[in-house]
Amino acid sequence: MGNIRQKFIKRTGKALLEKDPERFKPDFEENKKELQQMITDGSLTCPSKLVRNRLSGFMVRKVKIAKGLNIKKNSEL
Repeated sequence: MGNIRQKFIKRTGKALLEKDPERFKPDFEENKKELQQMITDGSLTCPSKLVRNRLSGFMVRKVKIAKGLNIKKNSEL
């Protein structure tokens, strides 16, 4: 089974990646810092730390897929 994410997380994550794809890296902590910076700048509103962390995790997965980095695929499991 795969990870199930809320539509809000998917929609927001995809919009942020389309807006500025080079800003996010395949590292959770770096993405978390970038999102926190966007929240403090006022360019992004985030209701909680939980949502910020979920967004950061979603970004990691999408960036790794886009760059073709090592991600386990269903066929490997």
